[in-house]
Amino acid sequence: MDVFLQTLIAGLLKGGLYTLIGIGMSLIMGVMGIINLAHGQLMMVAMYIAFVLSTIGLDPYLALLVAMPALFLLGSLIARYLLSPLIAADTILPENQVLMTVGIGMVLTEVVRLIFKSDYKYITTSYSNASFFLGNISFSVALSYAFGIALLFTLVMFWLLLKTDLGRCIRATAQDRQAALLMGINTGRITVITFGLGAALAGAAGTLLAPVSWPTISAFPLGGEWPSAASSRWPSAFRSAGSVSDCVVPISPWRPWL
Repeated sequence: MDVFLQTLIAGLLKGGLYTLIGIGMSLIMGVMGIINLAHGQLMMVAMYIAFVLSTIGLDPYLALLVAMPALFLLGSLIARYLLSPLIAADTILPENQVLMTVGIGMVLTEVVRLIFKSDYKYITTSYSNASFFLGNISFSVALSYAFGIALLFTLVMFWLLLKTDLGRCIRATAQDRQAALLMGINTGRITVITFGLGAALAGAAGTLLAPVSWPTISAFPLGGEWPSAASSRWPSAFRSAGSVSDCVVPISPWRPWL
């Protein structure tokens, strides 16, 4: 029984990080209608940002204050100058838009390889290998911190989508882009912001993983360390067709409007 509970707790703690990645992918898929195959590489970039900042003594979790805005900016630039022109062109097939994200991922991977080489990088903190016990069940301190922060970001994202004008615009664009445009919503701007938010969430997941994993170049198509963190959400992303709630609860009555 203890082994089962230990496995369950470990899965729940890591699942919180997977949820951040899945929400980012589903936001982009729901609004832009494309699968972002560079999502893993964006997470990888955030891990390397955390690594660089750790070399000057900044805690990896405090690096969130740098990594998330940096990934939001990077994602917004990618959407504005690389993806939006393809989406706007009616003559370009959706498959070509997906291939663009593959190319973006390859460029990000090779740029990071050029700067950091392909060897493993390590981020050592006082809590990386620390744990505490509740009964006979051990909890990783780093993963517990990461789970709490991931849960906070998830709640904030749901609040943003449900309670703010920006969130309503995002949901309207995801439901019907043409109708949203007729209602006066700047769908092009919403697309850029949404991709930036998805990239920022991937950046948050990568930064939260940094103390318990190691930044490296991966040979997997998704790129970055812990490729399973992104690939594990693919079934949910495909099934939910952009539903954010399905990334948290796979069977959700909120589909498909959230």
